[in-house]
Amino acid sequence: MRTVIIISISLIILILIIIPFYLPTEQQDTIKASAALVSSVASLITLIIAFILFDKYGLKKDFVKNQTDLVLRQLEKIMAVRFLIRTNDRSLQFFPTKNRTDRYESFYSEKLVFSEKYWDYINDIFEPSTSIHMPKEIVEKIEKLQPSLIAYLEHDELSSYAIVTFGGENKIEYGKINDDDITFKEFYTYWIDVLDVMSNWLKDKIDISKLNIEL
Repeated sequence: MRTVIIISISLIILILIIIPFYLPTEQQDTIKASAALVSSVASLITLIIAFILFDKYGLKKDFVKNQTDLVLRQLEKIMAVRFLIRTNDRSLQFFPTKNRTDRYESFYSEKLVFSEKYWDYINDIFEPSTSIHMPKEIVEKIEKLQPSLIAYLEHDELSSYAIVTFGGENKIEYGKINDDDITFKEFYTYWIDVLDVMSNWLKDKIDISKLNIEL
């Protein structure tokens, strides 16, 4: 398309240069008029070429690159996520992936309470999402994993829940995020939704098959 535009512009310039010489005017005036006309057309062409090359070399390309780098950095942090989920008689190491569904299914119905350290941990993980460059569709999915509050429970209430922790924690409080009962299946689905929207966004920008990730 750009080649066609450039060729067309060149032909127009050539025509504009030749036509005045066939007009019934004095040769000197014709040459001056042609020169002035070519100068004006050349200025217009410069603007057109700048516009054509804008997407290739301009701000839009830089913006998309910045977004892509940001999404990749966020994805890398998510791939490092590890939780320990404990019930009264069993434990599960959780990390976001579709490849462990068969191991997770037995925990699906477990209602979760979260360590008071969850807030700091999750805010650190999703730090890249606070950038104004992060695509909105990704931020909307991430927000489901970022509580606005944690409603702490009494110690004797915890036996009805599975505890989401990070290991090595003693004498800390646990609570429900946003004061809601959330099952492990819902929690797991939130993470997969984040991975799916990020994967779909990246597929439009890069070849993600070359990345060292398992989504």
